[in-house]
Amino acid sequence: MSEALLPRLEGIRATLMAHYTAGRGMPSGAKGDEREVIVSKFLSQVLPPAYRLGTGAIVDDAGRRSGQLDVVM
Repeated sequence: MSEALLPRLEGIRATLMAHYTAGRGMPSGAKGDEREVIVSKFLSQVLPPAYRLGTGAIVDDAGRRSGQLDVVM
């Protein structure tokens, strides 16, 4: 990871944590919608295009699934 990217990711993390804190107590569906907007609108705009973003799940070679992940990079 480039040295220039690390401070940017730290700033993004601080923003995401502020959104997380602000969403406490909201229904899970509303929180999920907010996370999706953050991924699609915010992260995709601030990270270089070399980093692809999305949502999804992890499936291992035994077929076990992680459940939904809000951000996959």
